[in-house]
Amino acid sequence: MMLNKLTEIVMKKYLFFLVLFLNFVSSYAQDKDTLKLIFIGDIMQHGPQITSAWNGESYDYSDNFQYLLPLFNYADFVIGNLETTFNGAPYTGYPAFSAPDDFAKALKDASIDILVTANNHSFDKGVSGVVRTIKVLDSLYINHTGTFKNFEDFKKNHPLIIQKGNIRLALLNYTYGTNVGISKSSVLINIIDTNEIKDDILLAKSYNPDGIIIFFHWGEEYKRLPNSFQTDVANFCFRNGANYLIGSHPHVIQPMVKNILDSSNNVESVVYYSLGNFISNQRGINTDGGAIAYLEFTKNQNKLDINRAGYLLSWTWKKFVNDKYVYINVPSWEFNKIDPNSTDQKAMKTFLDSSRNFLNKYNVGINEYYFDKNKNKLFPLDTKSFDDK
Repeated sequence: MMLNKLTEIVMKKYLFFLVLFLNFVSSYAQDKDTLKLIFIGDIMQHGPQITSAWNGESYDYSDNFQYLLPLFNYADFVIGNLETTFNGAPYTGYPAFSAPDDFAKALKDASIDILVTANNHSFDKGVSGVVRTIKVLDSLYINHTGTFKNFEDFKKNHPLIIQKGNIRLALLNYTYGTNVGISKSSVLINIIDTNEIKDDILLAKSYNPDGIIIFFHWGEEYKRLPNSFQTDVANFCFRNGANYLIGSHPHVIQPMVKNILDSSNNVESVVYYSLGNFISNQRGINTDGGAIAYLEFTKNQNKLDINRAGYLLSWTWKKFVNDKYVYINVPSWEFNKIDPNSTDQKAMKTFLDSSRNFLNKYNVGINEYYFDKNKNKLFPLDTKSFDDK
């Protein structure tokens, strides 16, 4: 009897400490949550892109993003700037964009999770363009923010909350303006206004996020350095509680900066002033490619840290096949997919060299990364051996 009683006591103590240990492991695992975000620049649909996608029966964009799928699947969320509408036929490119719905499906198939829709082309097709674009994205379960069908839609879906495990971020999106005036319109498009942004940051804070991301459509087209408006707005956002800023619109890559906002608490900020073109028909110098922003966060004991802040480069290959062009986004690590010694490969090399020289000169704390699809990992480009450090 005594032995059985002793055994029972020992077992109870064992179970007690086992439960404590499992709770500790569970708590530790939760505290070490990681979130991997990718941001891409201007997603364009110029007339030649629409024409090239037509296969006689439908619009086929399956080649566009084939080389990026492993990277996009590696991330928890991929967020891009949709610089077209889905207003239905007739389909049009510049200056008033309306792309086939098949293009939206291609974005979904490419594992693009979130689209920001506030840009200068948001109102190209008027109210119907804004509303139908939202409906198309909703039908494909692509999250979005920046434009809204009405005020009720705005109140319900603004800000957009991104969450994985214990990590929770708020996403806001604004444009400097639209090409067509929107006064007295029933739809809402977020316009850059510091008073509105300040209020929205306060609203976002009420959701208790670990950080606030703002995706801006701003700057001067084809200018490689940010203007005073961009830097002033960025500093305003940081002063008022935003943490991470992403930019689009110039169609060229602009500098990327990581700073310490609060040294005592090690609070960091990042701004990517412009990611350039993700995919487009533009072939001018520095417009035929773009940067892919990568932010990796780790949350430990309720504090969110930037584990990695980097970028990857990609180029739009306008490949001539079977008497027509095909548009393919080629990331830097797939450079050899392009015919060696061809004018296309030389053009990509020119873009990569120009971008690297520029960013090495102007970037602060944000370096280039390389994706190893075989190991399914990201590594710094300058790492001689792509093994974990």
